[in-house]
Amino acid sequence: MLKKNKIITAFRWDMGGSALGYGVEFIATIILARLLTPEEFGVVAMAMALIAILNILTDFGFKQALIQDQDVTDNDYSSIFLLNFLIGFFLSLSFFLLAPFIAKFYEMPILTNVIQWLSIIPFLHSLSLVQIAILSKDLDFKRLNIRLIISRLIGGSIGIYLAIKGYGIYALVWQQLIIVIISTILIWYLSNWRPTKVFQRTSIKKLFGFSFYIFLSQSTNQIILRLDELIIGKLFSAATLGFFGRSNSMFDVVKGLSSKSINSVFFPVLSSIQGDNQRFNTTFLEVYGIISFVSFLLAGVFILTGEALIISLYGIQWQESVEIFNILMFKLFTFPASSFLITALLARGYSKVNFYHGLVRKGMKLIAFVIAYLYGFKAFLIASVVLSYISIIYNNIINSYYFNICVWTQLFELISFSIIFAVSLLVIFLLKIPMENLYFSALINSTIFFIVYVTISFFFRKPMVLKLMNYAKAAF
Repeated sequence: MLKKNKIITAFRWDMGGSALGYGVEFIATIILARLLTPEEFGVVAMAMALIAILNILTDFGFKQALIQDQDVTDNDYSSIFLLNFLIGFFLSLSFFLLAPFIAKFYEMPILTNVIQWLSIIPFLHSLSLVQIAILSKDLDFKRLNIRLIISRLIGGSIGIYLAIKGYGIYALVWQQLIIVIISTILIWYLSNWRPTKVFQRTSIKKLFGFSFYIFLSQSTNQIILRLDELIIGKLFSAATLGFFGRSNSMFDVVKGLSSKSINSVFFPVLSSIQGDNQRFNTTFLEVYGIISFVSFLLAGVFILTGEALIISLYGIQWQESVEIFNILMFKLFTFPASSFLITALLARGYSKVNFYHGLVRKGMKLIAFVIAYLYGFKAFLIASVVLSYISIIYNNIINSYYFNICVWTQLFELISFSIIFAVSLLVIFLLKIPMENLYFSALINSTIFFIVYVTISFFFRKPMVLKLMNYAKAAF
């Protein structure tokens, strides 16, 4: 069983490392956005969307299976490594050869070269999956995050240098390549594990029952998630995709800060206590409450500062990203909450259950793309927000059945903090403090929102807020 001090240390490293890693990437993106065009960002976004899907295929769910299984041997690790190696090589080669056809489909000739340069990423990704699983299982997030920070720092620096030198879209391409190359080298340097030549079919068979449904769930989820970039790029324009991508990138930073560490750390934690129902359910509800509090707080702050942030960071040419970003922030809660609900199911070994119910959730998301085709881009954004909350409610119902936790006990976290969030925003709207300076207005309004939100939360949800404060004190 994992010790509390080890969990806190892991959370501290993953939280701090994630914040620093996102910060490094964020600063690099700010500089690159002032040097390059929305169209160039849009083209690379399409290629990286396809890369993200291929990375899931490379993994095949075995990384999570290695973490979840408490009786993995070294032969199991080596067998999975060799299998991932072969899959990664095949996918990279296929992606390289298919590049001209993909570019023709999107009617963007430049996409051929971009895809061919980036096609090596799935293969490189396959070389580090087992090491990441081992370090994650041991809660060694210090090494994992050191490697991410260094790789993003070097990749961002090289990308900026190339952009200044006039390499245009290839500055973004090489930024992504360098990040993956350095990350792969560092994970091998920082990890003590090395593969052997052993390949056992029994190892694959043992883990396949869990990993197969993880793979199906993650691959379909990644496809649905990346359809945003793929369909927007086809239905609208590279510029629209560029604006969406920039907004979505900022949204991902906030989303990661709100929950990434919690999910990374608590998957192995929940897996280790999967047999203790009472402790499992208590931990589950505590973490779910913390995610709810943090997510709605960040959503309000960034809605009120979004315009000032985008214009000051990226420049006036990215003005069209402001409205997109603000709409996306209304569904901030649903991403970390949904991710954690799924994490809890997987920690209990319900990969098959999660896959089948995941098909229902993904089917809901497809409705947004139909709306995009019929009614346009803005209608698509609003529909995606509404559908994300419907999906969360569905997740709560499923988890209530398998964990024997009342669905209303779970929904209470969503309802209570969404009401506090709405009331806090209403206070800002009613005050209507007249200010001409955009940045000063953002600072004052976000500060007032923060104070009102935390005060109301403390008054109505005092035990949960105190619990979060204790976690924060222990971590820092």
